[in-house]
Amino acid sequence: MDKRMNILVVQRGRGLGGPNRNALRLSRELAKEHNIWIACNRSSWLAEAADSEGIPTIKLRLPGSILNPFAASVLSRFVRDNNIDIVRGYGEVGAMYAVIASRRSSAVPVASAHTLLPKRLRWTRRCDAIIAVSDATKQILLERGIPGEKIYVIKHGVPIELLDINRADCRRRIRSEFHIDESAPLAVAVGGTIPIKGHDIFLKAAAIVRRSVTDARFLVVGDMDSRFMPVLQNIVNEYGLRDSVVFTGRRHDVLDIMAAADVVVLPSRSESLSQVAMESQAVGTPVVASRIGGLPEVVADGESGILVESENVEMFAEAMQLLLTNHDLAHRLGEAGRVRVRSELNTKVMMEKTAALYHKLLSER
Repeated sequence: MDKRMNILVVQRGRGLGGPNRNALRLSRELAKEHNIWIACNRSSWLAEAADSEGIPTIKLRLPGSILNPFAASVLSRFVRDNNIDIVRGYGEVGAMYAVIASRRSSAVPVASAHTLLPKRLRWTRRCDAIIAVSDATKQILLERGIPGEKIYVIKHGVPIELLDINRADCRRRIRSEFHIDESAPLAVAVGGTIPIKGHDIFLKAAAIVRRSVTDARFLVVGDMDSRFMPVLQNIVNEYGLRDSVVFTGRRHDVLDIMAAADVVVLPSRSESLSQVAMESQAVGTPVVASRIGGLPEVVADGESGILVESENVEMFAEAMQLLLTNHDLAHRLGEAGRVRVRSELNTKVMMEKTAALYHKLLSER
C-alpha cells in the first residue's frame, strides 16, 4: 500500500476563480487518504471555504509577485517540522513559495500551470515537476523552453455529486428570483467581468438572438467591480438590452444558476481549461464556447456543446439561438456532457492521477 503523504498546497488567489476551486476540490479528495494543509491569503474565498470543510489552513499575506520573507520563513519551518512530502504551488507565485519552502528539506516542489498567458516562469522552471491543466497549457510551457519530461497533464475535475443536482428545483428558484418565466429561453455567461472572459461578445450576440427570440433572457454572473463594467453597461444601453440582461454580481449558487439555464456561454479570449465548462456539463446544461486553448479538450463539439471561433459574434448568436430554441438538441448535448463528467472530468479521476504522480516523484527522490 502506498504511504500516507503529507502535502502542502500554496495558492494565493483571493476570489472564486477556477484555480481556487480546483485547489479546494483536489485537497478535499486527497484529504480522504493523505494529510493536507492549504497555505493561502487571509480573507480569501479559499481560506473561508477550507475552514468550513475542516481542511487545515495557514493564513498569510501572499502578495502578487513580491516575496513576503515572513511567509517564506513560516512555510519553510512548517515543511521541516511536519515532514512535508509534496509542496504544490499554484501559479508562478505558488511555485516560488514551493521552491523556497522545500529547501533544506526532502519535500518535492511541484508547480501547477493553469494559464495560457504566463508572464514569468522563473520559479515554475525550478520545480521538480509541473502539472499542466491541459494539453494546450503544456504546449505553451514547451514553447517557453521547459523540458517535456518535467510536464504532466492532469485535467481539473468537478465533484461527481454535481450530477445529482435537481435541475427542476434550480429552474424554479433561480427564475423566480430574477422574475424570469420558467418557459423563457435563458442563456448565462459565468466569470469575472474582465475583457479576457468575453462578456462583451456574449452581450452583442444576445442582441442578435433577441431579434428572433424576443422572450430570451440573459444573465452575466460574476464580480461587477471591474473597470470593464462600464464597457458592458454601455453595450446593454446601446443595444437596448436593459429589459433582458441582468448582472447578478458575485454569487455562491453559481451551479444552481447554470442548472436553471438552457445554455451556458463561454466566449473567452483565452482559456487554459475552464471549470465553468465542466460544471455546466455536470449539471446537464449544454455549452457554447470559443474554440481556443483547452476548451476543445473539455467540450466535445457537437456532442456535449458547440464550439465557435473566438470573437465571432454572429457565430455565437447562431449557436445560442439554436440551443435556446431546439430543446431536443439541448437536452441531448446536456446529457452527453454529464456522461463525460461521470467517466473522466471528475475530481476522483483527478485525485487518482495526482496521487499517482506524487508517489512517483517521491520514489525518485
